[in-house]
Amino acid sequence: MAFFKSIIPGMILTLLLAGIVGSQGSDGGVMAIQHKYIYQHGYYWSWSTFLCALGLVWALFAMMSD
Repeated sequence: MAFFKSIIPGMILTLLLAGIVGSQGSDGGVMAIQHKYIYQHGYYWSWSTFLCALGLVWALFAMMSD
């Protein structure tokens, strides 16, 4: 259950981090930030950052659950 609860916060953390780094014109090196478009709306995304953020949030939620 902790895994499913951690997906949304992991996405939010990734969007914030990739948005800050990507808006400065950097690809973030290992983070491999890419500028994506959905219906003419642009955003920055990184799968490697998402997987790391998901693992971090998952571990925090797993430690907090009973």
